[in-house]
Amino acid sequence: TYHQQFMRVTQQKVADIRKRGAAKYSKNGKRLIQAEQPLEFTLADFRIWVLARFQEREDGAGKCSYCGVWLTPVTFVADHIQPLAKGGDNALVNLAVCCETCNDEKGALIGRWYNFLRQCLDQMPESESSNIRERLKKAEKLASSVRNLRFVNRKLQPKTTGFDPTKKGNKRKQTRADAAVN
Repeated sequence: TYHQQFMRVTQQKVADIRKRGAAKYSKNGKRLIQAEQPLEFTLADFRIWVLARFQEREDGAGKCSYCGVWLTPVTFVADHIQPLAKGGDNALVNLAVCCETCNDEKGALIGRWYNFLRQCLDQMPESESSNIRERLKKAEKLASSVRNLRFVNRKLQPKTTGFDPTKKGNKRKQTRADAAVN
């Protein structure tokens, strides 16, 4: 039934929010990247918050906070207005109801900056705004690839010998390759 689906979906969304707020460490597990952001609400509080957001129409639909598309309590995404990566927290006042498209586009932008970007794009001709959106998606994919590549490069770099060519008296053993050149 719809009630059972609502209960299951809201439980999953709270689990997702908890997971996003978990402490994050570097790939080697030694350096803390993001401190844990504990939930500041219960599952029951979250369900009340969701239902309050979906009382605009009799059928229980509500609007995306960013684009205004109609959503249901089962199809929405809970978005952090101030992303955790930018100092936001896991409080209900920091959550917004939005559609999956806006959540994906917004990424780690602060809510008001994403709204500003949407307004600018909405004033442009469709061909231009879709071109910019595609470029932004490619840029995000590239940035993600660069972050992954940096990690891989750090893992693949050879161990340094401590040799510093700028220091006087710091002699390096001559290798076969050096001998062949000389």
